[in-house]
This record gives sequence, structure tokens and C-alpha cells, in this order.
Amino acid sequence: MTNPNQHDFEQFMSSDTNPPATIKKTVLNDIRRDQKLFPWRCHGKFVCIHAMAASLTLLICPQFGLGGQSFVMDFLHRIAQHNPWLCALICSGIFFFISTTSSVLAMREYELRVIEQFHLRSFSIYTLAIGALMMVMGTQGSSAHQEMFFSSVFIVMWLMSGYLVMLACFHLVKTISFPSKTESKG
Repeated sequence: MTNPNQHDFEQFMSSDTNPPATIKKTVLNDIRRDQKLFPWRCHGKFVCIHAMAASLTLLICPQFGLGGQSFVMDFLHRIAQHNPWLCALICSGIFFFISTTSSVLAMREYELRVIEQFHLRSFSIYTLAIGALMMVMGTQGSSAHQEMFFSSVFIVMWLMSGYLVMLACFHLVKTISFPSKTESKG
């Protein structure tokens, strides 16, 4: 069975027309840019977007008290008082879901491919760094919050939940955003 576009393709290949110089230059520059991927640049972009989106989640976090009184803040504060481990799971889930989803949606497919090559290692480093930052910032809260944030169980739950949510969001959002590439691999 012949391809219905075969005739058009043959006609295109036999034509002697050349594209304008500006189009040639643009296409070649795009190809060069796509081929010169620096992992540090892709990871840097991911981290910057992640940090900006994560900063916005602090507006609803009762640990820092930045968002004023809201239903979400009141709800999380009550959970923290009664079950700090559940609070760790919910808080890190919200934090990493919003920030990872924002990062993946803001990046190009080829940049995500570079990140995917090192994602298990780099996501571990991101999670530990963010966890350490959270611990430092947690010292600014009340003494009850400080006790909770320095509990080893809370820290482990927060880090594990954050890491797993980051991995799941990365792959899920990438698959939804770029379905043709992920379907062809299966």
C-alpha cells in the first residue's frame, strides 16, 4: 500500500526551490540549540521554576504564617496539631505537586529529556536540599512547630512523600504534555 502523501513528497524533493536565507538560518539555529543541551542549564531552569512555584505554596503553609487566615491554613494547622506525620505527607505533597507540575509545564520537551536522564539522582538532591531549607526556615515558627519540624519521623515522611510526588508528577505531567513521544516507546 502506498503512502497517500508519497506524490507530494516526491514533488517536493524534485523541486529546485530553496527557502529564504532567514528561514534557513532560523532552522539551523534551532537545530544547533537543540543539539547543544547542557545538563546544568536544564537542571538550573528546572530548579528556578521549582523554587518560584514552591515559594507560592508557602502562602498557605501554617509553618510560616504568611497567608493569613484561610480554610486551607486552618485545616493544615489542625492536622499538624493532631497528627504531624499526616501533615508532613499533605504539606510535602502539595508543595512538590505544585512546584514540579509548574516546572514540567514551563519546560520544553528536549529539556525534560535531559532532566529525565539524571532524574532519580537529581530529584534526590532537590528533595534533600529543599528539606534542609524547610528545616532552617522551620526554626522561625513557634516552639510547637519547631518540635514537630525537627522530629525525625516528620522529616522522613516529608522527604519520602516529596520525592515520590516529584517523581510521579514529573512523569505524569510529561506524559500528558507530550503524549506522542511517550506512546511510541510503549
